[in-house]
Amino acid sequence: KRGTLRLNCAECRRLKLRCDRAIPCNSCVRRGCGAICPDGSLTMGQGNRFVLASTEELHQKNLELAYRIRDLEDALQGLYPQISTETHPLLSPELLKIKMPLQREPPALQDINPSAYNKDITIRNTSEAIGFMSIPTPGKSKFYGHTANSYVSSCNSLHEREEETHGIFANLQSVLPREILQKASVMSISPHLPDDDAGIQDLLRYLPSSTIAYELRTIYYSHAAWMYSPISVETFDAHVYSRFYGFEGGRSPLPGDDSMAHKLSLMFMVLAIGSLMDATLPAYSLEAEQYYQLARAALFHKSIFDAPTLDVVRALFLMSYYLFLADRHGTATEARWLIMGIAVKITQSVSRYQSDGRYWNFSVTEVQSRREIFWEMFTYDSLQCFTFGRPPSFIVSHIDCKLPYLDSENSGEQAFHAWKHQFSSECMTLLHSQAFGVGTPTYATVLRLDKKIRAFPIPTVLQVAGGGNPEVQTAGYPNTVTLVLQRHIVLAIRETNLLYLHRGFFIKALNEYPDDPLQSPYSDSVMAAYHSAETIVILMRNLHSQLEVPCTRMWFLWAHLFSCSMILGSIVTRCPFTNLAPCALDQLNSACELFSKAAPGFRATKVLRTMRQLQQKAHWRLEEFRQGR
Repeated sequence: KRGTLRLNCAECRRLKLRCDRAIPCNSCVRRGCGAICPDGSLTMGQGNRFVLASTEELHQKNLELAYRIRDLEDALQGLYPQISTETHPLLSPELLKIKMPLQREPPALQDINPSAYNKDITIRNTSEAIGFMSIPTPGKSKFYGHTANSYVSSCNSLHEREEETHGIFANLQSVLPREILQKASVMSISPHLPDDDAGIQDLLRYLPSSTIAYELRTIYYSHAAWMYSPISVETFDAHVYSRFYGFEGGRSPLPGDDSMAHKLSLMFMVLAIGSLMDATLPAYSLEAEQYYQLARAALFHKSIFDAPTLDVVRALFLMSYYLFLADRHGTATEARWLIMGIAVKITQSVSRYQSDGRYWNFSVTEVQSRREIFWEMFTYDSLQCFTFGRPPSFIVSHIDCKLPYLDSENSGEQAFHAWKHQFSSECMTLLHSQAFGVGTPTYATVLRLDKKIRAFPIPTVLQVAGGGNPEVQTAGYPNTVTLVLQRHIVLAIRETNLLYLHRGFFIKALNEYPDDPLQSPYSDSVMAAYHSAETIVILMRNLHSQLEVPCTRMWFLWAHLFSCSMILGSIVTRCPFTNLAPCALDQLNSACELFSKAAPGFRATKVLRTMRQLQQKAHWRLEEFRQGR
C-alpha cells in the first residue's frame, strides 16, 4: 500500500542524496552520522561547524563521554608524574582537544584549556586571593576575605555607622524605658545573678494582643521562615506561643520555671521578624526594632552560659537572622557575626560532637528538633562565612547529626530546607576548604568544583522555568509565596557560589589578557562569571515582578545584584570588543533599573550612584569602540 512506503531519511532529503531507506541508511553510515538516521539532521553551526539537531540523547551521550575522558585525563595527570618528569603522550594538546564539544556549551561543559591540566595555575599573586582589611581608626580592623560580597565590603563608613546607631537608640527611647534598653545592651557572663522576676513581668506587659501576635507569627512563618527555620511552626505553637497565648484568644497561665525567659525571648524574636516583613508597616519599622530589643532584654535577663538550652540557641539564631534582614546599611555586620559565633559555641556545648542526641534516649520529637536547629545553624554559618569571606565554624568530620529531612522530593515546602542542608554539606564545605581557604586553588580545582555545583540536583518542585532547565514543569505544584521565594533563592545560591568561585580568575583574565580574555587560559571563568551575573539579574527581575514587597525587603538579594553589576560593567568597560559586551550592557541596564526601584527602601543611594557611574562609563566605552576611536 502507499502508506507503507518509507520516505528518505531527513539527512538525505536535506542533502538531496540517494537513500536506500534502511535504518540507518548507507549514506548516513558512510558520513559518520548513522546514529541520527532517519529523523535527525545536521545543521550548520557557528564557525561552519556541523551541529546535531533533534538528537538530545546523542548530545547527552557525547557530554558523558567528554566527562569520562576528562576524569581519565585527571587521573593520568595525577599519577604519571610519580614515575616520569615528562608529559604523558596521551596528554598532548592535540589529544586533549578530542573531547571538544560540537557546539558551545555552558562553562561547566566546555573543553577545559590544556594549561589547566599542565600547570597548577593559581591567583596567588593577586589581591583577589588575599581579601582586604578595613581599618576605620587606629587599633580597629575588620577583615573581609576574597569571597566577600562587594556590597558588604563597600559599606565601611565609620561615620555612617555611628549616625545609624545613634538614630536607632534615640528612636527607641521614645517607646522603651532606659532600664530595658540597658538590660538589652548587656550580655552577662557572670554565673551568679540575683533573681529578677519583676523584670520579666515588666517585659510581659509589652506582648501585643493575641490577634496581633498571631498575625505576626503567621507573617514570620510565611515571609521569613521560608529561608531559615530554627524552630518549626508546630514546635513553636506547642512550646512557645501557647505559653503566652491561648488559642481561644486569651492569655495562658505562665509556670514560673527558669526557661520562661528564653521562651519569651524567642516569642519576641518571632514578633520582631514578623513586624520586619509586615507589608502594612513601613520597611525596617520601629516596631520591629522594639521587639528585637525586648527579646535581648529577656534573653540577657540571666546568664545564658549557666544552663544553655535549645531555646537559647534558637533565640540567638533569630537575633542574628533579624540583623541579617534588617541590616540594609551594612552597619551591624559584626554584631550578627559575633552573635552567631556565640550561638555556634553553645550548640557545640549542648550537643557532644554535634550529635542529634539519638544515643542518649531523647524522644523522637527532641531528636528531630536538634537535627533541625543544627543543620539550620550549619547552613546559615556556611552562607554567612561565604558572604564575609571568613572560615566556617563547623568541620564535617566532627559532625554526627543526621539530616532532618530525607525525602526532599515529596516534602513540599520542606524540600527547600532539605536541598539547602545537602548543598551546604556536600558542595559549600568543598568550596570553603578547597577554593576559599588560605591556600589559593589551582584552576583545575576551580573547574572541578564548578562541575560539582552544576551537577548537584535540584528537586522539580524547586526549579524555576528557564533557570538552567527550560523543560521544567511546575504545574503540579502550588505557587505559594513560600515556594516562589524558595525556587528563586535556590537558583540564586547556586549562581552566587559559581560567581564568587570564578571571580578571581575572571579578574585575572581581564588583567593579564586585556586584548581578548575569551582566548585566555581562564576563558571558562569569564563565561561562567558572565552567565551567573546574567542569570541573577534575570532572576531578580522575575522575582520582583511576582513579589515586589517581600523582594524589596530582602536587601541581601540586591547586594548580590550589585556584585553582578560589577562583573557586567567590567566586561563592557574592559572588553568592549567582545561579543559579550552588548549583552552585558543590556543586563547592566536592567540591573540599574531594578536597583533604582528598591534602593530608597534600604538607603542604598550611594551604591546606586556607583552603579550609575559604571553604567555611564560602560555606555561611553561601547560607543567609543563602535565608532572606532
